[in-house]
Order: sequence, then structure tokens, then C-alpha cells
Amino acid sequence: MLKDNPAFRRAEGYLYGYRENIARLEALRSELKRLDAMSSVGAQRYDAPPSEGIADPVSARLERIEKVEADILYLERWTRPIERLMEDLGSPFVLEGSVKRDLLAILKLRYLGGNTWDRTADELSLGRTTFFQRKKELVRTAARYLGL
Repeated sequence: MLKDNPAFRRAEGYLYGYRENIARLEALRSELKRLDAMSSVGAQRYDAPPSEGIADPVSARLERIEKVEADILYLERWTRPIERLMEDLGSPFVLEGSVKRDLLAILKLRYLGGNTWDRTADELSLGRTTFFQRKKELVRTAARYLGL
């Protein structure tokens, strides 16, 4: 069964976590801008006494910048493929009656919109079996985009 497949579970987890990860990215980017603004010569204090461990506030800020940048790169690793997936599924070259339209709708309604499975299936006017086949196809496609 697909739910026992670790790649399937991870891909589904990244789909569910996409909105939260985007919000975290925005917060990290804001923090990086704030730290960058503090890096200006006028904002730095060079007269602070040395402390245990980290030698000065400038070094501490640089270490924090490196940590924030690493966190941003990690989150982008899992959000960019999902953004590409949404772009590809929503391409104007995808035919109107295509299965890809259903996959995009499931992605938006269930994973990003938080609707229940039943409500999403009703919205798409799909039978239960067809709906869950499309859901599996969506998660498998997401796993390929994520490189899992």
C-alpha cells in the first residue's frame, strides 16, 4: 500500500506543510533583512567587552545570518518543487478536461485549502474511487518533483 511507502508519506507531508513552510520562509527572509540592516557600520558596536564563547556581537550576528540562510535554503528545497508542480499543473497548455486539472484542484482544495476529503471530492464531482486514484497520482507526482 502507498501509505506504507516512506517517499509517499514524506511527499504528502510536504504537501500538507507547504503553507506553513511558505510562512516560515517569509519570517526568515524578514529576519535576514533585519540582520542585514544591523550589519551597517552605524549599527555595529565595537566597544562591547568580549564575552565567553563568541568574541563579539558582530560574530554572533554573522553566525545567526549563516543559520538563517541555511534554514531558508532547507525550506526552499521543499517548497520550490511544489511551486513548480502547481505551475505545471496550472499551465495554460493543459487541456480543460485533463486529469491534471483535477490534480491541481485536489492540491489547492485539500492540501492548501484544508478541506476534508469528502468536501474536495464533492467539489470536483468525482466518485470515491476516482478521487483517491487522483490523490495517489498527485502525491506520486509530487514525490517525483521533490526528488523522493
